[in-house]
Amino acid sequence: MKKRKNLLFSFLWRTGASIPLGLGGFHLIGTVFVSGTLSVYRLLAGIVAVMLPGVLMGPPVARFFGFVGGNIFYPDRGDAARPAYSVPRARRSQGQFHDALREYEKILENHPRDLQSYLDMMEIAGSDLGNASLANRIAGRALAVIRDPKDRHAIELWRLRANGR
Repeated sequence: MKKRKNLLFSFLWRTGASIPLGLGGFHLIGTVFVSGTLSVYRLLAGIVAVMLPGVLMGPPVARFFGFVGGNIFYPDRGDAARPAYSVPRARRSQGQFHDALREYEKILENHPRDLQSYLDMMEIAGSDLGNASLANRIAGRALAVIRDPKDRHAIELWRLRANGR
């Protein structure tokens, strides 16, 4: 939404500046012959004044078509990049469980509602470290921030499985 608002604002102020410039340029070109003689300075000033609106309007028009055309082929799925799980998963496969938990914490700093990170952390705490209390605390943290009912259900299912119910 912010991108559209900025684009509209840029388009409007540039249009407001371009209209008088363009009209003034056409007026200068139309009055090149003053007293029957050619005024080169008026002609050059008119040409420049007619070209300036194109230069002013180019960027917002290009952004508009890029925005519209880009969203057709590459829909906007948000500004945040997807989390990279390779580092914590590598730490886990090497048996460095506490390091893996720290790496998942780094992911959660940028993606606080990332279900996969919470599930992997609960798995490490419960299965690899054998610390059910830590796993339940992680599940509680996840339930505090995750709102999607399906994701909350997945956390509750994991919690029930870990507690042997």
